[in-house]
Amino acid sequence: MNKDLGLISSASPDSSVSPNISERAENKLCLANSLKLEGNTFFKQGNLKEAIRHYHRALLYIKGVESDGSNMLQNLSAAFTETMKTKHLEGKMDPNIIERNTQLKIDCYNNLAACLLKTEHPDFDKIVFYCDEVIKLTSCNPKTHFRMAQALFKLGDYNRALESCQKSLENQLQQDSQVISLKTSCLAHLAKQTSQEKVLYSKMLGLKMNKQEF
Repeated sequence: MNKDLGLISSASPDSSVSPNISERAENKLCLANSLKLEGNTFFKQGNLKEAIRHYHRALLYIKGVESDGSNMLQNLSAAFTETMKTKHLEGKMDPNIIERNTQLKIDCYNNLAACLLKTEHPDFDKIVFYCDEVIKLTSCNPKTHFRMAQALFKLGDYNRALESCQKSLENQLQQDSQVISLKTSCLAHLAKQTSQEKVLYSKMLGLKMNKQEF
């Protein structure tokens, strides 16, 4: 990564008023991608702690790009007159950067969920949170839905786990045997719960009838 991250070029004398937001965002995007790739290397080596740390650091830069975009929108109205005078449009965020930043965000949250699932004592609530963050951005990733299903199953939320299994299968060209197995386990647990509820209801109903006899 041979970029001079400290320099922001300008094609206009008024760049202090309207900085090149896209160039600044590009710098952050490069750093985020580099950290993500390093995290991937640590993940492959089995160093989950370092992988998680790098993905979190990458997300800080990703959120920095989002912050640049938000600030641009907030300042757009005030800067509009000056922009029209100078025809200086460098304050506009490049759509390509926004798209790449979103994909990086998806990758990092997906990878964090994958890391946590491999830890000795997984934080299943956090895995659900990470998967939710991905699903907000794209709902067609089968691995995300499967990881969500795994976490929800461990949390005992078999209905939602079943839904996530189904969504994972719907987005697969070839049905994954692991997802099918988990779906079967969800159905078995739900059937058991239903059976237990029926027994409990029968006992409660029998108790009420006995009371009425007296």
